[in-house]
Order: sequence, then C-alpha cells, then structure tokens
Amino acid sequence: MNKFLIILFFLFLACPPSNPSDDEPTHPRDYTWTVDTLAYPNEIQTSMGNIWGSSENDVYAVGHCTTIKGTMWHYNGSTWEPVVLTKSIGGNIAGHHNIENVFGFSENDVWAVGYFSDAFFDTSIMNFNWFDSGLVIHYDGVEWQEVTKLPTEQLTAIWGTSSNDLWVGGFHGGLFHYDGTTWTQDSIPIPEAYDTTYFSMFDVIVGSSFDNIYARYRREPGGAWFLHYDGTEWRVVTHDSADRLKRLWVSEFGTLFSVGTLGVSRWIDFQQEIIFENDDEFYFHEIFGVDSENIFIYSYKAWEHYGVIHHYNGEDLFEYLTIENAPPFSTGIWANDTEVFIMGLYRQPFPSKSVTLIYHGK
Repeated sequence: MNKFLIILFFLFLACPPSNPSDDEPTHPRDYTWTVDTLAYPNEIQTSMGNIWGSSENDVYAVGHCTTIKGTMWHYNGSTWEPVVLTKSIGGNIAGHHNIENVFGFSENDVWAVGYFSDAFFDTSIMNFNWFDSGLVIHYDGVEWQEVTKLPTEQLTAIWGTSSNDLWVGGFHGGLFHYDGTTWTQDSIPIPEAYDTTYFSMFDVIVGSSFDNIYARYRREPGGAWFLHYDGTEWRVVTHDSADRLKRLWVSEFGTLFSVGTLGVSRWIDFQQEIIFENDDEFYFHEIFGVDSENIFIYSYKAWEHYGVIHHYNGEDLFEYLTIENAPPFSTGIWANDTEVFIMGLYRQPFPSKSVTLIYHGK
C-alpha cells in the first residue's frame, strides 16, 4: 500500500500543472494585427464593400472589381482567394454582375446579393433599364447558385434570422422578404425613397430577432433614416443627415448602437443616447459587435487623413495605437469571440489603383 502511494505521489509531481489561461482567448485589446491585401492581378479596382463570416476560418468579402473574377473573396483561415461565380470561368452565375453584400447562417448556408451589370438599352425610355436586375445567390457548402432576380435596380443589404426569414433591400425603396418559399415585396414609410430621380438605397439591415430589425436608408439629397421592424410593419425611428446616422449594429439583447459625426450612440426605446461624443478629433463611421461588451468601431482621424480602430467594452473606448496609417474609411467589420476582420479601401499612388486592405486581429 505504501509503495502504491509513493508511486502516485511521484506521478503527481511529474505532471505539469494545468494553466487555465492557456485555454482563454486573447483579450480583444491585446490582439496582434496583420494586414492582407485583396487585389485581383492586373485590375484597376478591387474594392470590397462588405464582409461576413461563419467562423475565423470561413470569411467572405464582397464588392466591386473591374473584372467579374474578383467580386467575391473567401478566407479559409490562412489565405484569401477569389471565388469563382460566373459561368464563363466555371461558375454557375450567368452574366456580368457585382456582389454588394453577404450574410449567412453557417458555412453551408451563405447568401449574397448584388445586381446584374449587363442591363439592356430600353428604347421606350431611351436609357439603360436596370429594373429586374437585383441578384440573389446562395452557397450550400458545395457551390454558389443563382436563387432569383428581383424587381429592383440593385440589392445592397441583407440580413435574417434563418433561410426561412430573410430580408434584402436595394435601390429606390426595394425591400423583399423570403420565407423559404416565396419572395414578397414590402414597403417603407418614406415617400422620397420611391422617387427614382435621385439616388437612394438600403445599405444596412440588421437585427436580433424576427420582430426586432433595424435598417438604414439613405438618399442623396435627403439624408438618412433609421427604420425599425416589429414583426408586422416598418416605422421610421429617426431622420437626420447621412453623416450623423452613418452605421448601426444591434446587440444580442436587441439594443441599437450607431455611429456618426455626433459620436457613438446607444438607443433606448428609440431614443438616442450619445455615449461618446465626437470631439472633432475622430469621425466615427463603422461599427460591428460580438456582444454589447465587445464592439469594434472605425473612425477617421480628422486633419490627418488616416483611419483609427477602436474597441468598446461597455465602459470605455480604446484606441489601437499600434496600427498606423490605416485607410481613412472602413467598408466593413466582422468579428467573433477570438478574431476580428476590418476592411478598408486604399488608393495606391501612380499607377492609380484601388485595393482592399483587411486588418486581422487575433
């Protein structure tokens, strides 16, 4: 018996103590940052406008490229590669297109929206007819397929609770809901949205449940509107200049956060509460959160022409000082509990060329 206890004692000493911190993720404010460049070879523009991922090893960036070969990129955990979409290069999507936004529910259930850019010339109006060119595509884990073409010029925003509860929005008040079987057109209480004389569009739809959805709609001229859907109808929350109502994000508890030239705001019962005022040093214009205590914000540094990444933990706003000379404007943020991806557009000097930079923190 004594020999057995002695053996157990020495076995215990030989085993290294476990370190709980080894399994803990890096705190967001301690992230190490790298930068990836998306630039399709020999093309003038690779300008990605939105980003979404199911995990840190499955991230999509979509937007404009001067070739249809570069309208969508995928990150597999180590490298970014362009996604083959168009039939002419081996994909399933017929015609020239742009992909404007992407959202999904898993690595095998990803949706994207955009438009066909090969509109026909309509002699009845003596102009190009962009109607019926709104494009919806879906990835099932194997391949991307065209789902439908909707009666709007462009689709620019997408969000949902599932593939049976999906909202997409586009130009001139174009708003559609998908229940898994049928696409139904909806409307918003903004008469100006349907005036095709001026440019107007949805650029954000986001929510926390089927009956708590927010959207940003903007018009030039005319400013921007925040809208809310309660499961029955859309209503206007507020209307202001587009710079004051720049971007929005909804927390896991259904709280709306927004950024703009006034600062960083939280909305309680549809009333705006500015939690960090703009002091003329930063112009906040992009926001995305993992939860209400882990939010990433991008701003433009006034007078110095570069961008700044911030982190909000529910109490204070932290500035990542180690990131230098970031592009002035971000076009999208996606994050989870362990990593964050922040996109920005960079125009290279001669020869003039626009590329997408992705700041990756982990």
